[in-house]
Amino acid sequence: MPTGPHLYLGRYARVWRSQAARPTSKAVYEWIDTPTIIEHYGRRGYLVHGVGGVQFFDPRNEANFLPALFDSFEYCGPSAGQAIEDGPVAFTAHALETAVAKMNGTVPFFLFANLSETHYPYHSPGCSDDEATRDALRIMQLSEGEKRYPAIAEGRLIELLQPARTRQRESLRWIDTMLGRVLDILLNAEMPTLIVVCADHGESFGEGGLVGHGHPAPEVMTVPMWAGLVGPTH
Repeated sequence: MPTGPHLYLGRYARVWRSQAARPTSKAVYEWIDTPTIIEHYGRRGYLVHGVGGVQFFDPRNEANFLPALFDSFEYCGPSAGQAIEDGPVAFTAHALETAVAKMNGTVPFFLFANLSETHYPYHSPGCSDDEATRDALRIMQLSEGEKRYPAIAEGRLIELLQPARTRQRESLRWIDTMLGRVLDILLNAEMPTLIVVCADHGESFGEGGLVGHGHPAPEVMTVPMWAGLVGPTH
């Protein structure tokens, strides 16, 4: 659900665009001449590395083909069969910072990171874990699959899920702190780095009787995106 200006890095309408796409007169920052962005940068000599914490990125599951496309991929989430509400095995934002620190100053790199701390159960260092928060997370777990919780009226549902919304915001603030540390590393690099920050989806916390994501509600479909160059001369 696009809103606001659509220019990136000052004048580009697209950060990436495939050479196989239909012709366009809009400014594109980087044309991709391979089936995936990962392969494009790999062919150009970049080190391509990935980080993820949701089970879609578990490389031990043969159905998850994305991790195999990278030179290396660090999965920080639960093992197959492990309850997701137990929280991540490790924090993806920590893994992101460590990866950037290791790669910076060696070779150009393309790094993809899906930060799972803002996904259910919204687990991050120091996040709220009181009884009301645990009750809210249980309601969200019970509604998984259906996306609706008709047993509770909308107003009351929003009230009950407020602690879960608060915990997600706490996790987002922690991720913002970690991204600041990543930016500090890149600001001192020898070469500029293109950074794209966005969300893959929003979340419903009782609006319209809906819970979680996977449905086309405005709060799920409206997500932020920012792109910029950081480092020398930027």
